[in-house]
Amino acid sequence: MIKKILAEIVNRVKPDEKTRADVLSRVSCFLTDLNKNLKTVNAVAVLGGSYAKDTWLVGDYDVDVFVVFDKEFEGMSDVLEKSLKDWNPIRLHGSRDYFQVKGDINYEIVPVVKRKKGSVMQNSTDYSVDHVSWVNREGRKLKEDIRLFKKFCKANGVYGAESYVRGISGHVADLLVIKYGGFMKLIKAMSKWSGKEKVVLDPKNVHKGKALLVLNTSKTQGPLVLVDPMQPLRNAAAALSAEKFQSLISSANAFLKAPDFSCFDERKTDPTALQKRSGKGVLIRVSAIPLDGTQDVVGTKLLKVFDFLQNSLCEFSIRKCGWNWKGNAPAEFWFLLKKKSLPKKVLVTGPPLRLSEHVASFKKQHKNSFLKGRKVYAYQERNATTPNSVLAFVLKKEYVTSRVKSCGEVK
Repeated sequence: MIKKILAEIVNRVKPDEKTRADVLSRVSCFLTDLNKNLKTVNAVAVLGGSYAKDTWLVGDYDVDVFVVFDKEFEGMSDVLEKSLKDWNPIRLHGSRDYFQVKGDINYEIVPVVKRKKGSVMQNSTDYSVDHVSWVNREGRKLKEDIRLFKKFCKANGVYGAESYVRGISGHVADLLVIKYGGFMKLIKAMSKWSGKEKVVLDPKNVHKGKALLVLNTSKTQGPLVLVDPMQPLRNAAAALSAEKFQSLISSANAFLKAPDFSCFDERKTDPTALQKRSGKGVLIRVSAIPLDGTQDVVGTKLLKVFDFLQNSLCEFSIRKCGWNWKGNAPAEFWFLLKKKSLPKKVLVTGPPLRLSEHVASFKKQHKNSFLKGRKVYAYQERNATTPNSVLAFVLKKEYVTSRVKSCGEVK
């Protein structure tokens, strides 16, 4: 049964020969034209990412291109920008500025420095070409398994290392599949991570079981430590959050328990259906129009607004909550709450009696204060007692308005 499901999913996610030929032909033309412009600056553009590894999925028209310079110099990005002038590039800021060219096929063009064998590079992007070579060598028989795992992660909302996702990057997907030798072996291994707060993986056993002692502690705080075979001092999975880690494990367990095609279906949460199934609770939905900018930056701002709204509604006891967003479309934040309203007055805890000056100040602010035990307390009128009235107040705050173009409750 599982073999049949996986074979069908591979057929669905692997581009057919006609599509592959068409897309790769157009990509090849882009590289040829770009390399003509790069001749005078002693650099060469090469294909990177999932296209160079042949692990791209149907419908994925985001192509990575690395422009390889012989050596580091000031103004690399400026030189590259001039070479891209024919395509009206968008300049993005990073450890080195890089560029996007938008169209039917989207290109991300990154300047890198050619790495000599055995040399240590200060900029991690300079290992990108090596990543491709390593995957093509070590995972040459596992390309379909990598596609399966990427699709599985996408379907279960854990794909992407962006700061607003904090999930599995394409590089981490490659490393995990190759380490375990295939999709099913990886899924079975992940099911055994249940109950663990941290998993440490060193595919080449570079650190002899002492990875946590060797790697920078700031990079090992997350739930998964995955030593990068090409950069032994780097945790390739440092971006993965505890929430996405547990979600990945749960998804693996669910697939093993009841294998089904639906485990690979990307789905958008329908909060209205969720409320109907639960039969209880108050559903609050908020639509937000994002600012202009790169997806990572815009997504991070949306996440901050979502967290702010979640914190503002926490007194109503949140059953479940989440948000849906894709690209430049409006985002939707949703909250399923237990309580419809709050008491008109809230108990405010004041300072302990031993802090006499602070007690005096508290009593001055709260005329109805009273003593209980060794502290002073007071009842205070709430500004808002319903979720809607709280949101009406909160959505006007500068913290929200500075991070989205507009934001309002969906009636």
